[in-house]
Amino acid sequence: MRALVADDDPGTALVLQKILEGKGLDVIVAPDGCAALDILKADPTIALAVFDWMMPGIDGPELCRRVRKDDTGNAMYVLLLTARDKTSDLVEGLDAGADDYLTKPINIDEFRARVAVGLRVLTLQGRLTERVIDLHQAQKLESVGRLAAGVAHEINTPVQFVSDSVHFVQGAMRDLEQLIRRYQSAFASIAQSTNDYDILAGVEQAEEVADLPYLLENVPKALARSLEGLDRVATIVRSMKEFGHPDRREMTAVDVNQAIRSTLIIARHEYKYVADVETAFGDIPLVTCHAGDVNQAVLNIIVNAAHAIGDVVKNSGAKGRITITTHADGDSVTISISDTGGGIPANVRARIFDPFFTTKSVGRGTGQGLAIARSVVVEKHRGDLTFETHDGVGTTFFIRLPIDGGTTEVAA
Repeated sequence: MRALVADDDPGTALVLQKILEGKGLDVIVAPDGCAALDILKADPTIALAVFDWMMPGIDGPELCRRVRKDDTGNAMYVLLLTARDKTSDLVEGLDAGADDYLTKPINIDEFRARVAVGLRVLTLQGRLTERVIDLHQAQKLESVGRLAAGVAHEINTPVQFVSDSVHFVQGAMRDLEQLIRRYQSAFASIAQSTNDYDILAGVEQAEEVADLPYLLENVPKALARSLEGLDRVATIVRSMKEFGHPDRREMTAVDVNQAIRSTLIIARHEYKYVADVETAFGDIPLVTCHAGDVNQAVLNIIVNAAHAIGDVVKNSGAKGRITITTHADGDSVTISISDTGGGIPANVRARIFDPFFTTKSVGRGTGQGLAIARSVVVEKHRGDLTFETHDGVGTTFFIRLPIDGGTTEVAA
């Protein structure tokens, strides 16, 4: 966790820095309010700040106001230091946006205690955010499950009816083709032994009007295409059921490769215009996990990959590439998802798993996709979610899932 000390007295700033570092914080020191504001704008990961009231340029209360107004603090906890001890001063400092207030001369023990309070508040805020994400994810998965089950039920019956009918017509066409070939053979024999040219001409004219050669060549092709399309719809319905069916409370053994295939079908509308997908599925064991959660995590990363590639290819008509591989790695299975997007900018790499953080334009993302993915992989399954990225080349995310669901206890 990062902290900021803004104090124009170098001696006081050094003492505060040492105390905060003793709490395990990574501390940045600013000599005045202007420098502190610049640091906060450049580094929104700072979680705790200590501002002196009296500083050149921007004083402590005004710094608090600007931080809260611009929302540069990112749920930051602010402790204000001052030699003023009137109630009106306390009210002014808290109204400005400070979370706590400490009078000078500073009592070291009291400062440590107030910092400890701030860290507890930040920890509780983090846990609350995690619970909100979990709730949002559960609601989303439940909605997707109901939607998938409903759509599957509504589509499956008429698709099966049409498929059966097309199969019937396809078989009938094969029988009719054989019959027509026999008729044509018989007609040729009759034509050689009869002088009734009117009948022969009528049959030939009927064949021309019907364009019999064209029908015999193309009707079977049309039926084959229809069956292919129906099979595609059936595959989508099956994938929706596999993807969106609400998880059981307990973990189950899951074919991760098949889960990814289903997820790719669900996500196809996100990537089909901007990227081709390549897969290299390894020979991996079943993984004990919550299938719906893992599907959601993979989906979120695939959608991010498609958006990253879309930002690069734009409307050029060119396509990038999303590559998905799986392989066994000891007692775990690793899924890698690579894209040929522009890479993740260096100044935001530390924040991409933060809840509600997004670099996308309005309407393209809520900033919860990767936060949910990390929650699913790391917290629910005791796995790892990491990434490698290169500017102008692309990004690869690595999902490592314990085969046993992360239930094996580590020996002490």
